Amino acid sequence: AEAAAPPCSQLQAAITTVAIDDATRIWAAGEAAAAQAIRKYLFNERAVPRHHTSIRGYWKMPR
Repeated sequence: AEAAAPPCSQLQAAITTVAIDDATRIWAAGEAAAAQAIRKYLFNERAVPRHHTSIRGYWKMPR
C-alpha cells in the first residue's frame, strides 16, 4: 500500500506557487508542523522578511 501524504503537503505545495514581492504581507495559522514548514520555506527559500509575516501554529496533529 502507498504511504499517505502528510496532511500539510498540499498546503506546502500550494505556497510554492504564490507570487511574492516586496509589498506582500503573509498571515497564516494552522497545524504546528505545517506552520513551521511554511515559515522555514518562506524565510529560507523565498527570503521573505520576518516582519512581513505572522505565522502561528495553533494545534498539533495527534501522533
